[in-house]
Formats: sequence, C-alpha cells, structure tokens
Amino acid sequence: MRFNKNLIKVIFIYLLIFIVLNIIFGFIYYELANQYNAKQTDFLSWWYFAQMNFAAINYGEIIPVKEMRIVIVIQYLIVSILLPVLTGIIFYFILNRPPRILFPDKLIIRKRTSDGCNGLLTLSVKIANKNTSKLYDLNCQLIYFYYKNLNNTYTRNGETKFSQNIPYIEKTFRFSFELNKFPKTFLESVLDKNEVNQNGKISILIFGKFGKFGDSFMVEKDYFLKDIEFAKDSKLLYEYIVENQKIKRTKICYPNLNELIYYSEDDRTKIVNEIKEYIQQWGKN
Repeated sequence: MRFNKNLIKVIFIYLLIFIVLNIIFGFIYYELANQYNAKQTDFLSWWYFAQMNFAAINYGEIIPVKEMRIVIVIQYLIVSILLPVLTGIIFYFILNRPPRILFPDKLIIRKRTSDGCNGLLTLSVKIANKNTSKLYDLNCQLIYFYYKNLNNTYTRNGETKFSQNIPYIEKTFRFSFELNKFPKTFLESVLDKNEVNQNGKISILIFGKFGKFGDSFMVEKDYFLKDIEFAKDSKLLYEYIVENQKIKRTKICYPNLNELIYYSEDDRTKIVNEIKEYIQQWGKN
C-alpha cells in the first residue's frame, strides 16, 4: 500500500496528540494521587496508568482512587471520539488515494501510424498506469497559453484547449492532438525556439475514475515548450510473447517512458517543412 504525505501527516499529528494527552492526564492523576494518598505517588506510574487507560486496558498494577472517576470518564470520552475519527481518516486516504499515473518528461511531435491517420502530425503524451486496476471514463485536456509583448510588458494570452475521451486504459495509452489545429504562435515557437515564447506552457489534465468504488480523480502535469521533442515514439513499455501457445505480456519497464526513439535528420527536416506549411496555411481554412 502506498501512503501519501497527507496520511503520514495525520498519523504524526495523532501520535503527537496521543503523547500530549497522556502527559496531561498523567499529571492530573499524579496530582490526585498525592492529594488523596494513593498507593503510587510517582509521576511515571500515573503516566503509565494514563496510557493504559487511553488504550482501554484493564487495571492491575495500578489501582486508581475513587476521586479519579470523573477524570477517567473524561479520558474515555476523548478516546471514544479520537480513535474512530482517526480510523475514518485513515480509511478515507486508503480508499481515496490518487491513482499512480506516470507522465513522461517530454511531449513529442510525431506522425501517427494508426490505421486511417495517413501520417498526420500530432503532439502526443503517452502515460502509464501503475495501478492494478484499469482507469476508465477518461478525459484528457490539453491547455496551451503563451505571453504577449504589449508595450514591453508581457501579458498572458488566452488559453487554447483540446480534449480527448476514451472509455478505459489498462497499462499505457497515448493521447494525441492534431498539430494543424494548434494556433500559429505555438507552431512558430516550436520551430523558432524563441526564448520568450519558450515560456509558454502546456498543461495536461486527466480526469477519470479508478478502483472498485469508481472514485473520481484528476491528475495534472505542466510542460514548457522546450519540453517538446521530435520523436517517432518512446520505447515500448512491454512486449507480447508466445509462451505455451498463449500470448503473454512481458514485464513492464516504466523507465522506457522517457527513452525516446528519434527521427533521422531527413525525416526531421520533412516534419519541420510540414509544420512550416501549417504556418503558411494557418487561418486560411
């Protein structure tokens, strides 16, 4: 089970509360013991008693005096509230923990090789699902913005948004967005590598459901334009092999998500020229 930082914080806070409360009640029992001549009069004994009382363990070694009854009841009330709340919070984090989705370090511009795509240029992001169960009802949104120079003051431009829906993924999926639909500023920045336009940002947001209870989730990763590469693909995360006349999937290698297979110089030049044609035709259709 993978704990997130918030759950660790909750457990740490609970332990701190546990220690502080035991010290407080141990001190109260210690004062009452000295006031009403109890058998034990040292603080450590009554601090130990407070911990046993907090854990609802029967008494044996230390016997309280009757004047401690109200304090004991108050401590039990605190325990009866604190423990169920902690248990509920822990189960909340366990059942609602975010899915483990891996994003690549780079976005890639590539020609689609799927049937019927005719080598269409796309900006794509391949993600990997590290959960044991499928992700489903997924929506991937790509949001792009850049900065305009107005009287030597840079202001954020309005956002360009794209969206793609798929019913489910198992271990990996590539979201692709047609490059000829991106604004001219984006296409020019990809080619020119202008320092200002490189500050433009692309946000990838993925919404969906996962787990047996159909919990909703949203994950996000931001990229700068400098994070875009021309590449055929990333290396395969796994392969299919035939074993005992059955097709089986090899072990998944998640680091391959960031191992890119680059185009040759000739192919890269062709892609650059195609993007230049997009720029020339932009706004005419």
